[in-house]
Amino acid sequence: MDTLAIITARGGSKRLPRKNMRPLCGIPLVGWTIGHALAVKNMLLTIAVSSDDDEILNYAREFPGIYPIKRPPELATDETSSYAVIQHAVRNIILKYSHILLLQPTSPLRLPSDIVTGLSIGMTTKSPAVVSCEFGSDIPNGAIYIGETDWLMNGGNFDQPELDLFYMPANRSIDINTLADFERAENIINDVAR
Repeated sequence: MDTLAIITARGGSKRLPRKNMRPLCGIPLVGWTIGHALAVKNMLLTIAVSSDDDEILNYAREFPGIYPIKRPPELATDETSSYAVIQHAVRNIILKYSHILLLQPTSPLRLPSDIVTGLSIGMTTKSPAVVSCEFGSDIPNGAIYIGETDWLMNGGNFDQPELDLFYMPANRSIDINTLADFERAENIINDVAR
């Protein structure tokens, strides 16, 4: 599998301003996801950070092996779909990829091993995509999305019923959108560190 990992990290956020650069236990939120991607870089062809925000892109440049992609403001609104961002990233990289791994910074508690599980399923499945969910639910938890590039570029989406699912525990399935989510994630990280 020739996989492009795309970390989508826009500068704005209505409910939690500047959340992607907000320090979570001393590391900017987006930094957790960059670290997860780098931990599995042997399974990836390219790791890209897509953002409209220069601070986020400059932070991404501090990590060797990260390819920053500046996206236009119209692809950084509350209404912008992840699919438009994926398509923009694919069109701005010369290499061709069989699969896309979408990682959102709002899931900082996923583990690299969760990504490995998803990619391993993606290598063997006949389904066009693999999505992570919390145990006990078939609703995506936002942590890991893997899809065939051609499928995604031609209208495929991660809400379709024929996708393969894999499961993660609740404490790794947090999707940060509010200050309360952020504080909960901090508490979990601090508890694990004790």
